[in-house]
Amino acid sequence: MAKNPKEFQQLLEDLKNNTSNPRIQDGKVDLFLTGLDDTDIEELCKVLESNTTIEELNLSGNNIGTKGAKTLARTLGRKVGKGIEHIKTLKIYGNHIGSEGTEAIAKAFFKSEKIEELNLGGNNIFTNSTGSCNKGIKALGQLLLSNVSLTCLSLHDCDIPYKGINPIAESLSSNGSLQELNIEGNRSIGPEGVKKITETLKNNRNLSALEYIILGETCESDEQTEHKEAIKQLAEAKPKLKVDYLNINVILNNPDTKKKIDFYKLVQDDTPKRGNVAEKIAALKAKKLAALEAKKLAESQTPQPDTAQQGILRPHHRL
Repeated sequence: MAKNPKEFQQLLEDLKNNTSNPRIQDGKVDLFLTGLDDTDIEELCKVLESNTTIEELNLSGNNIGTKGAKTLARTLGRKVGKGIEHIKTLKIYGNHIGSEGTEAIAKAFFKSEKIEELNLGGNNIFTNSTGSCNKGIKALGQLLLSNVSLTCLSLHDCDIPYKGINPIAESLSSNGSLQELNIEGNRSIGPEGVKKITETLKNNRNLSALEYIILGETCESDEQTEHKEAIKQLAEAKPKLKVDYLNINVILNNPDTKKKIDFYKLVQDDTPKRGNVAEKIAALKAKKLAALEAKKLAESQTPQPDTAQQGILRPHHRL
């Protein structure tokens, strides 16, 4: 259930009547960290069907499971005039949609001519322990093969193994629209996964529209040397491709950290417009660096409790 049921019901009413609401701005609905579950998604979808002005939907950081994802997918995939086919951006990172939920959402966008940005990061997309490709990953590969409008796909922190990246890598051979691919935080992709992407791009230099690929934290610590070599080969295969493999934890332990933070702070616009991916990536890094630096400073000034429960909180809010 939504954290604030009264606020959620008011939002639904405002969506119905196209009236103003703090969470509805310029065609965007922002329901980030509002505690939504599968039942709330059912209510939301019923209202969105009759609203043709919403182009961006942010459902990130909630409790949406496979059922909620399928409900959303059914609404997204309905015929023109009976669904929310006008959605250009869908952010559903940091939920629990699983492989089946991923499959349903991917299929909903197969023939969409509107969707431009899809963020599924921080979900348990790859739930197959055998390491073989599951339905969710395969559907995402098919999405890239069939869709001609998607320009940005984020699959960060989804526990994707190196075999799991194959459908994504192979689809790049025929996709002419994807400009940005974020697979950051999937440590098991490793050098072999990067090599697979390199192999595809080598054979399709002219067709691929890919401009940015984010590979931070996509290998284990004992694979770093081989991983760097694989990334180097990727850069050589497509010289104009911007490869981002920045590891924030490494930066914070680097003596040049202060200089790097100052550099990222030069980016003033923290919500760059679509199409300027370089600024968006830099702005996100600035936020992430500032947050981690503040946390590091706070920890150094606060006595640590004697507990074994301490751990590192991974940032599942990346875009």
